[in-house]
This record gives sequence, structure tokens and C-alpha cells, in this order.
Amino acid sequence: MSTAIAPGTPAPESLKLIIIRRLSMASGLIGLVSFGLVFPFPLRGRLWAELFNMAHAPVFFITLVSLTGFLDPSAVGLPKRFQTLVRMKFRRVLIVTVSLMMLGLVGEYLQKFANRTPSYADVSANLSGLLAGLMWVAAIEEQRKKRLLLILATGATLLGATVTALANSWDCIQQFRKFPQLASFERALELNAWETDGATIIRSTNWSTDGKFSGLVAMGDNKYPSVNLEWFDGDWSGFRQLQMDLRNPGPKPQNLILKIFDRQHSRHDFEYADRFHEAVQLPPGEVVTVTVELSNVENAPATRRMKMDDIKMLEFYAIRPAEEFVFYIDNVRLVP
Repeated sequence: MSTAIAPGTPAPESLKLIIIRRLSMASGLIGLVSFGLVFPFPLRGRLWAELFNMAHAPVFFITLVSLTGFLDPSAVGLPKRFQTLVRMKFRRVLIVTVSLMMLGLVGEYLQKFANRTPSYADVSANLSGLLAGLMWVAAIEEQRKKRLLLILATGATLLGATVTALANSWDCIQQFRKFPQLASFERALELNAWETDGATIIRSTNWSTDGKFSGLVAMGDNKYPSVNLEWFDGDWSGFRQLQMDLRNPGPKPQNLILKIFDRQHSRHDFEYADRFHEAVQLPPGEVVTVTVELSNVENAPATRRMKMDDIKMLEFYAIRPAEEFVFYIDNVRLVP
């Protein structure tokens, strides 16, 4: 007995076409996520880095829910009129989850071969997104009260995975507003703009020249301990000087090297002659205002001019210090 189709009603879509379209969408989604995990995006500044950090949990949540929905739309809350290809029981969703977890781990590992930095925080965010996806799928099968609790838990998990990046993004915006001041240490999250190697940096109220806080740097006694300001507004064109206040609280004089370079420095294999260096002496117990003429920075590379609108890093390092020492730094600023 044949089933009549009312005039004007579109013919039902063939199962083969549905399978092809959904598998194509699934393949495209997995390819897009894989690309995002390993492609060396040219991130310009701390804000873009934080936005990428913020994306990990939502992307893996959306990926898990989407892949599950491609196979079984009703499992993620879509109307039953959509064709189910495979009934996605929780165990099958768990298999998809483990597969995506492995994809995230492999992607993080491969980043070290793609000029990116693998991060345990990114792995944790990926897992949080997958956990949120599992709770969303579980919520669809539950009754009202449990469903509401699971949906709230899903939202809380995603928020918990992104709240740090959200806070850091807001701090980036505050940092942009302070420009041409590059660092003042008045905001706790400002420390995330600094990187260290063989050293540590914390905020201190023992001394400052601008506001209440300064940065207290503890340099180790390894070969080249360093502290660098890597995330800042890199357009220094139109400014005349770089200034910053330093203080040596110890009883012995200390020597530092100030290093500055632009993004093009990496194309020159980080050669010594392709960047700016200046020796900085810190007498015991004294405050020193370091002043750097930016024309000297621009002309520092031996074979080119430094791009003053694309400065990447400002670093202090010591050369084989005889012992550990500390110094304060505050009010890093550009002078018109």
C-alpha cells in the first residue's frame, strides 16, 4: 500500500543524501578543529592570545554536541523530525568524547612543531568543554528538575573554563587604556604580561614610583636569568624615549642587560647584532631611571632598521650572576 503525499509537499529527503551531508559536515568540523589546534596563528598581542585561550572549552563543547547531533539529532535536543542515523546512547557519546580528547592531546603535542606553545591549561579547557558536552547530552534524557540542574552545571563548567581568560582579556583592555605606559603593576593580572626564565616576578608595596605597587624581580644564579615584558602595545613609533624606574635594595651593585627587539628579529635567527642591547648598572640602595633613546633602538640592527611600530619584547637579563639578587621595577613608559 503506497503512502500519499499531499500536493505541494516536498518529497522526503533520501537517507543516502542525509548521510553524505552529515558526514561531510562532521568531517569539515573535525578538520576545522584540527587546523585550529596546530596552525601557527600570528597572534599580535596578549588580548588575541587570551581570546584563543577562551575559545578552547566552547569549541570542544560545540564539537561534541554537533558530532552527536549529526548522528542523532534528538540526543542533543533537536526536534524528532530530523532523521536519526545512529541512536547515540551515552556509551557511544562517551566514545566520541574520548576520541575528541585524544585529538586535543595530539594537537597540543604537535604545536611544538608549529611554532606554538603546548599548554596544560589548554588541555584542561578542552576537557572542560567535553565534560560540559556530556552533561548537555545527559540533560536531554532527564526529567525537568534534573535536566535544569545538568544544564546549569553545563553553563557553570563552561564559565569556569573561560573565566580566567575573560579576566585576562579585561586586563588587556585596561593595559591598552594605560598606553603609553607599558607597566605599572597596579593590577594583579598585569603580571601575566611578563615571562621569566630562571627568575620570578611578584607585585610589591615596599617601593614604587607610580601608584602603590611595583614589580619585585628575584634573579637566580643560573647562566642567564631573565624577566621580559612580552605582551604590550608594540607600536612605539611617534615616541622619543623609553623610561622605567629601577631600584636595587641590596648591599652590592648589580648589572643587567636591557634587550629590545621587534617581530622581524625571528627572521634573522635571533642574531645578537639584529637587536638592541644596553648595559644597566644598579648601585646598592639607589633608584635609577633608565632612559633609552628610541632612535638608538631603531638603528640597533646591523643590516636594517628596527620596526618601531612592531616591537615584540623588552627584556632584562643578567650574565652569570655570582649569586641570587633582587631588584624593583616600576612605571615602564614611552615618552613622546
